[in-house]
Amino acid sequence: MNLVSFLPSVSRRKALPRQVLSSSWNDRNQILSPEVNFYCWKRVPDQQVSSYLASLVTDGVPLVKSSYTQYSLPSLIQEVKSSLSNFDCAGSDFFWTDVQKIASDFLTMTEMSTAILHFKTTDSNECSKFHTDRYRLRLFSTLVGKGTQWLPERATNRNGLGKMNGNIVKDPSMIEHMEAYDVGILKGDPHGQKGRSTGIVHRSPQVRTLAERRLILRIDA
Repeated sequence: MNLVSFLPSVSRRKALPRQVLSSSWNDRNQILSPEVNFYCWKRVPDQQVSSYLASLVTDGVPLVKSSYTQYSLPSLIQEVKSSLSNFDCAGSDFFWTDVQKIASDFLTMTEMSTAILHFKTTDSNECSKFHTDRYRLRLFSTLVGKGTQWLPERATNRNGLGKMNGNIVKDPSMIEHMEAYDVGILKGDPHGQKGRSTGIVHRSPQVRTLAERRLILRIDA
């Protein structure tokens, strides 16, 4: 493994939820371990991809929300790419090939027949409260703009979930965040097990101006 971090240390008596930060996409299957609730692929785009994504977020892109299978994924990616042909540049082919691989790998890993792909720009303060998702697994990447904030377990008061952020966050200085272009896989609490939550506690970053518009890729399984 390459640049893998485990946070926090696992107790022998009771394994606390932990997070995996890695520079390798090949480490993604660690999210399937019962004690892991967050995997983050740390990466940066090359200059051509950055230029392409910047052009998309400047003018905004139509909302994409579509279910896909392994069979339908190539045609979906081609359809979305073609709808953005006005922004076509050297980085677009590489970017959409990358998205197709990520979406395919994610579907294979979840062992689901379908997943739902979302691609959009946003300038609103969505999900301002720290929470866990009701999805089993969610892939999330902020391609341009501020990244998702998340809490290591030692900074989390799970008894405060559903209340104000001040009841959930033990120490605001310990709030972590994903960088732009990182790819995260977040484990949720699909059955809403009150008092037994183990999903990653996270929230959207707070956007204050139109200049902070974000470009988001999300896949739900």
